[in-house]
Amino acid sequence: MRYLIVLSLVAMFGCLPKPADPALRAVDPVFFDANLGTGLALIAEALLPPTTLDFDQPAKSPRPSAVVSAFIDDGTTRVDLLDVQWVDSTRVTGRLPGPVPIGVYDVHLIEPRGTELVLAAALSALDCSEGDCPLEDGGIPDSGVVACTTMSYRDRDLDGFGSGTPRTLCGPGWAPLSGDCDDRDGLTSPGAFETCNGVDDDCDGLVDEGRCADAGWTAVDQLRMPNNDLLASASFAPGGLWIAAGSRVFVRRFELGFFDLGPSCPSDMQAVWAQPDGDAEVAGADNGAGRIAEQSYSSIACTNERAVSEPPVAMVGFSDGLLGFQYVAVLDDGRLLRWVRGQQPALATSNLPSSAEVTDLHGVAADQLYAVGSTVIGNSRRPMIWALQADGGWREELSGTGNQGRLLGVWALSAVDVIAVGEDGRIYRRSASGWRPVSSDTSSDLTSVRAFSPGRFYVTTSDGRVRRRSGNTWTTVFRNDVGVRFNDLSATSEEDVWAVGDDGVIGRGPR
Repeated sequence: MRYLIVLSLVAMFGCLPKPADPALRAVDPVFFDANLGTGLALIAEALLPPTTLDFDQPAKSPRPSAVVSAFIDDGTTRVDLLDVQWVDSTRVTGRLPGPVPIGVYDVHLIEPRGTELVLAAALSALDCSEGDCPLEDGGIPDSGVVACTTMSYRDRDLDGFGSGTPRTLCGPGWAPLSGDCDDRDGLTSPGAFETCNGVDDDCDGLVDEGRCADAGWTAVDQLRMPNNDLLASASFAPGGLWIAAGSRVFVRRFELGFFDLGPSCPSDMQAVWAQPDGDAEVAGADNGAGRIAEQSYSSIACTNERAVSEPPVAMVGFSDGLLGFQYVAVLDDGRLLRWVRGQQPALATSNLPSSAEVTDLHGVAADQLYAVGSTVIGNSRRPMIWALQADGGWREELSGTGNQGRLLGVWALSAVDVIAVGEDGRIYRRSASGWRPVSSDTSSDLTSVRAFSPGRFYVTTSDGRVRRRSGNTWTTVFRNDVGVRFNDLSATSEEDVWAVGDDGVIGRGPR
C-alpha cells in the first residue's frame, strides 16, 4: 500500500520544483541605540521550515515548529538575539539583550533548514545614551548603507558633516567630511551660519563672533504687574509680537514698545496667531461661549467678532494661495474650527473619546496637524498625541502609561518631524520612524516649545525658565527673577525668541 501511494504522488506531481534558495535581504531598523535593548525584524525570503510526511498515518505528518536563531557581530564581538521568532517565510523577529558596543554589525540568521544567511554591514549601533537617536532610514528596510572604497564619518544629524572614526561605508547617515562639533544638532557644523544665540554654530571654537556683543537674554518689564498673566503669544517680524492676556491683547510695535489694543476684544483669550503683515486673530470667550475676532496692527479695537460653540485652546494660521490666510483652531475636545481670514469659522466633529482633553495644536499645513493633551483612564491621566488624517479625524499616535500627566505644547518642523512637551519634564520627538522619548534634566512642567531643527529647540518651564536643547546638551538661557510660570514661546528666528508668562513677565533673547 505504501508503494502504491508513493507512485501515485510521483505521477500526480511529477518533478516537484526545487524550493527557492533562502536569502536575507534587510534588517529593520538599520540604526539603533547601542545602550538599549532593541527589537529587530530580519527581512528575508524563502524561509521555509522542514516538512515531514507519514504516508501510513497522515495525522502524524506535522509541520514542525521552525527552529531559528540570529546574532550580530562586528568582527570582534558577537551578540545573540533573544526571543527569536520565525514569523513566516519573509520575516524573523528578535531582540537585542541590551547595551552593545558602538559600531557597524553584520547580521547572521540560521534559518529553518539550517542554512546560515549573512548580511554584511547591515546594522549600526549608535552612542545614544539618552535614547533620542534619529533613525535616518525612517524605519524602512534596507537603508542603502553599503561598503565603499572611500572613508566616511558617521553623520547622525544628516547635515553633511560627520564625526568619530572614519569607516569605509557610504549611504544615508555617512558623510565624507568630518569636523562636526555636535553631530546631534543639524544646525551646527563647519561652515554653518553663525547665529547670535550663544552656540558655536560653525564649529570654529568661538561663539557668536562678529554677530553680537552679548548673546544673553533680557527681561522686558513694560507689562509686569500682578495678575496680568500672559497666556499666548505670536511673532510676526523681528521685534513684532502679539500677546493674549485674558481680557486684554497687546502688540509690540517694534522698538516703540507694547500697546494695549484689547478694550473691545473677547474675554478669557487663550489663543492668538499673527499674520506676516502684522494683523492677528484672537480667540476667547463671552459667558462661556467662544469668540473669534480680528485685530489690526494699527487699530485699538477688535473687529468682526464671530461666535463659535466653545472657546478655542490653540490656533494656527497658514498662507493659502488664492484663498488668502487660512486659520485652524482646536477646542479642548478635539473639534476643529476652520476659516479664511474675515469669514465665519466652520466647525467639524471630533472622533476623540469624551475622556480626551486637547491642550495645543500645531502643523505645517492646514491638513497636516498634530494635537497634544491627555486622556483620563480610571484614576490615571495619560499624555496623548494625535495626528490629523485625510478624512478629518484624529489618529492616536502616542499614549502614555500610568499617571504621567498632560502634554502642554507641540511644534511641527515638517509633516514627520515634531516635538511635544509636557508635565514633569516629559518630551517626545517624532521622526519618520515614529515617536521616541527625549531625556530632560528637569522635573518641572514644560509649558511650550519652539523648535528650529529636530536637534535644537527651546522650552519654557513652570518655574520660570527658558531652556535650550542643542544636540544632547541642555542649557538654561533665561530665568525670570520671581520664578513665575512661563506660558508660551514664539519666534521668527533663533535671534528673536520671546517667552511670556504670569504677572506680565517677559523674556527676550538673544539680545
